[in-house]
Amino acid sequence: MTKNVETGHARNVENFKRLQEYIAGFGSKYAPGDARLQPANITLISQNSAATMEAVNAATPPYLQAVSRREQAFANIPSLASRALQIAETLHIDAASLNALKELVRKLHGRRATPKKTEAQQEHKTISISHLSFDQRTEHFAQFVALLAAESAYQPAETELSVTAFTAHLAEMRAANEAVTQTSIPPANARNARNTVLYAPLTGLVDVAHDVKRYVRAAFGNDSGEYKEIKSLEFKKQSEK
Repeated sequence: MTKNVETGHARNVENFKRLQEYIAGFGSKYAPGDARLQPANITLISQNSAATMEAVNAATPPYLQAVSRREQAFANIPSLASRALQIAETLHIDAASLNALKELVRKLHGRRATPKKTEAQQEHKTISISHLSFDQRTEHFAQFVALLAAESAYQPAETELSVTAFTAHLAEMRAANEAVTQTSIPPANARNARNTVLYAPLTGLVDVAHDVKRYVRAAFGNDSGEYKEIKSLEFKKQSEK
């Protein structure tokens, strides 16, 4: 969710509030036949749009906090896995198991299995080979821990590299990932409600505002003081994020 998009939503709401105030000042001269454009509905849309913006703002912090905690939970996993791999390499364990551990460490670091293709070779877009999604990282680390646990010789003196410590990390990763999933639902619902109020066809804030401006221009004239007051107010559809 980019700052300029959020600014765009807020600008629409602020400009609509100004439009509402201008319309109130027009008095009985402003008399559209379309109920969507009448003062009562303009006031309702203004109130609802402000309320939905507040709801998005209120629902977002818990999600952002959960995202931050997840970043912390995952931050040291690649380096810890690399250290554990180095210890495993000294144990001369089964080659297949060691290769599997190496592959999982590679994925945890997001490294490519083969060199990056040249620009010419990437002319056609392909699916990203990055393995850095949080679900994938959790699964890769779970497999890594399971492989270490299966090696009886893996008993490091460094407690932070033990299977017990890694199992605790894995539980923390899963809990952090689930927290992000759960806290993402309220802001998503709040954004959906906001987008309906602001951008629904015909009844949304933007479409109503455009029609109000058209009506004022027609009713009062293109060179009228009334139209000049609202002419510069801009209302734009924004990305629904």
